[in-house]
Amino acid sequence: MRRFSRWMKSMPAEPTVSATLLGVTVVLALVAAMLLPGLRPAGFTLLGIVAFSVVWAVVDLRRLRALKVRRSGEDIGTFARAFDRHACEFDPLLLRAVWDALQSQFGAAAPVPLRPTDRIADLRIDEEDLFDMLPRIAERTGRTFDRIAYATHNRDIQTVGDFVALLATAPRATA
Repeated sequence: MRRFSRWMKSMPAEPTVSATLLGVTVVLALVAAMLLPGLRPAGFTLLGIVAFSVVWAVVDLRRLRALKVRRSGEDIGTFARAFDRHACEFDPLLLRAVWDALQSQFGAAAPVPLRPTDRIADLRIDEEDLFDMLPRIAERTGRTFDRIAYATHNRDIQTVGDFVALLATAPRATA
């Protein structure tokens, strides 16, 4: 019997650092750096770095939200239809697992509907994060990625479609 991707088990939750805890830590570090007389220049430098980081994060979040608005109405169905369903390596389970794994990288802030032509760098996803996704995707799709783990580092993965094509080459795990 055919397995539908909507019947897959849910994506395992990733441990995340609380943004509130991180914010409180940064504020306490800034206050300590400003109050201690010997650390005032370092405190101002740290304040500048934090201010730049906050502005960068806000601009990036706005960019992702604008992209999400431009792609309203798109979902995993439009993502899957962008691939050649008649190709022998087409696997809807793999597409759902990749969709879920990449969506989890956005957090709750602004999950963006994906397209195969989206550049991984534009989505602010690091290559190491892609490599870390392999075991979770393998578990969900019943594939083994042991043999392509080395190829992941040696192959130029520019787009989401490149990532899916690489994962489609992984053999199915034998039970």
